[in-house]
Amino acid sequence: MDGVSILAIRVDHPRRLLRRLRQQSHEEALSDALVERALAEQALRTTAMELGRELGHEAREQERRMLSAAGHRVVDAAEHDVETLLKEILHLLAAPGRAGINLLERLIAGADAEPPRQDAARPKRQP
Repeated sequence: MDGVSILAIRVDHPRRLLRRLRQQSHEEALSDALVERALAEQALRTTAMELGRELGHEAREQERRMLSAAGHRVVDAAEHDVETLLKEILHLLAAPGRAGINLLERLIAGADAEPPRQDAARPKRQP
């Protein structure tokens, strides 16, 4: 066995061994511990900031995905509504008899005619 192994066996606790191997004073050990603590706190702050940035990025991505999905749902609903309205209009225009023809004539005439004036459309009041 080498000298370090024999020394480790003879000493009952590793911390005591470390203290015996060190040639530092209590003040130096305390100073080193404070420096190590400050470095560990700085590393913790840095990690927390990085984690915060990543969580913010993930939240923005989730929000973007949700808004995109909501937009697709709105477009799908609007397309369905337009399709339904067009079917109903075509059904009315193709109605048998005079009702469909009158409606079609009124739609065509309404597109070509000028809109009625407000004054002419209202009956005059008598005092």
